[in-house]
Amino acid sequence: ESGKALGLLGRNGAGKTTLLNILTGIRLDYKGEISYFGRQEKGIDASVQERIGYTGPGSYFLPQWTIRQVEEISGLLFDNFHKDRYRALCEELGIGGSGTDVSKQVKSLSDGNRMKLMLAAVLARDTSLLILDEPASPLDPLMRDRLCDMIRNYLDQGGGEKTVFFSTHNIADME
Repeated sequence: ESGKALGLLGRNGAGKTTLLNILTGIRLDYKGEISYFGRQEKGIDASVQERIGYTGPGSYFLPQWTIRQVEEISGLLFDNFHKDRYRALCEELGIGGSGTDVSKQVKSLSDGNRMKLMLAAVLARDTSLLILDEPASPLDPLMRDRLCDMIRNYLDQGGGEKTVFFSTHNIADME
C-alpha cells in the first residue's frame, strides 16, 4: 500500500531474497503476473525500473569501483539520480570515513559502509518504491536507528505516494 513500509520476516531459506529478486526484475523465472504501479506485466520495463530503488546482498557494485564511480555510473543508469543528494548522503553517513574519500574502492569498505553506499545511491534517486533486502544486517546499532529515520523520511517526503518493502531476520528491525 502506498505510504507504508512493509517488512518481510522469515527464516533463512524461506524465499525472502528470491521474492525480492522477482519483484525487482533480477529473476524472471516465475509464473504469474506482478502489478507494478497498477500495471500488470511480465518483467519490468525501463519506466518501472526508474521508479524502484533496490539494495540487495552481495556484490551490488563492482569491487574496483570507487565511491565517485558509483556516483558517475548511477547518474548514467538512472535519469532520476541526483549527484548533489548522493554526495550529501555519503558525507552524512560517513562513507569512507570523515570527509568521504571518493577515491576509496568499494572492496576496501566494510560491510556496513558498503550498505550505507547502496542506501546513499538509492536514496539519491526519485523513486516511488524502495525494495531493501536485509538492509540493517551489516549496520551497527546507531546506523540501524538512522536507517529507520531514513525510511520514515522517505515515506514522509512522498506525500503518501511512496512505499518501502524490506526483508529482515530481526523482529526489532521490523518494529
